[in-house]
Amino acid sequence: MGPFYFLYSPRAVYWNLGDERTSGLQASRRADEVILASWWMADGYGMEAAIPWTTLNYSGVPGGSFGVAASVSDNDDPQSDAQQCMISSSPERQYPNPTTWGMLFLMALP
Repeated sequence: MGPFYFLYSPRAVYWNLGDERTSGLQASRRADEVILASWWMADGYGMEAAIPWTTLNYSGVPGGSFGVAASVSDNDDPQSDAQQCMISSSPERQYPNPTTWGMLFLMALP
């Protein structure tokens, strides 16, 4: 088996609490600067993503934190954009509700 092929570029969704004009949810945008790698393993597959700090609008300061939900969506029908299956790092994830996402805490290297 070969590597996965991603039909679409990853997308980023920015959430801005307190912005009443958009009810807190900013429009999503393509994140073509994110680099993805994937490979098959005996018991499934592995994936890596390199996300520039600028994509997150963050400087990566040790001690910082931000909400994140890493989710993989599957659709085997190229004629439809319907989501058939999704696995997320936050099992209770609700798309428009960032309080259901996980937290990523940055630590300084020893």
